[in-house]
Amino acid sequence: MPVPPGEGWQPRALREDNDVVSSSGPTDGGWVGRARGRASVLRTDRLLLTTWTSHDLPDLEALHGDPVAMKYMVSGVLNRDQTRAHLLSWQREHTAQGWSKWRVQHQDGRFVGRAGFSRAHETSCREVGCLVAPQFWGCGLATEIVNALTRWHQQDAEAAVDPDLLAYVLAANAVSRHVLEKTGYKCIGLDSNDSRQLIYRNRLEREHM
Repeated sequence: MPVPPGEGWQPRALREDNDVVSSSGPTDGGWVGRARGRASVLRTDRLLLTTWTSHDLPDLEALHGDPVAMKYMVSGVLNRDQTRAHLLSWQREHTAQGWSKWRVQHQDGRFVGRAGFSRAHETSCREVGCLVAPQFWGCGLATEIVNALTRWHQQDAEAAVDPDLLAYVLAANAVSRHVLEKTGYKCIGLDSNDSRQLIYRNRLEREHM
């Protein structure tokens, strides 16, 4: 099923953000923030997805330690050491393969969360996922992120090998299920490794790749 593009989605060549986002004031159409030393991956109307630096650990630790934010994550809350391990893993993955879970920043510079891809277990498919801080809930950012990531996947060469994009979500997480359904994903059954989780799939049409 073709997926509607994310509003304002723009594919962007990977580059350092020193000339894109400045901590000292607006540049590049009013974008401000703390993206120095990071590489930009993609941008939507309101968000910028970038790689990680070690300076991002406090923001990520606060997100992973928030029981509200982590309510529907299978892992539950994570401590500082677990969060650091994830951050380092995502940095290594991005360096090795050009994709992973990325940092999400609002256009005004605030840390929003994390989003991106992992390898879906026991498959050759990518799994899409995002985690948005509770203060940003209810304003359509998750939909914006999933649309943009789906389009990024469509444009990436690896999608030609296995175009399907999967998502795993707890059955109790009605909001995330709604986000997936309105961005073109269909439920295809239960996760055989965890019966609490549903598997959603976006079967990308090759003509749109």
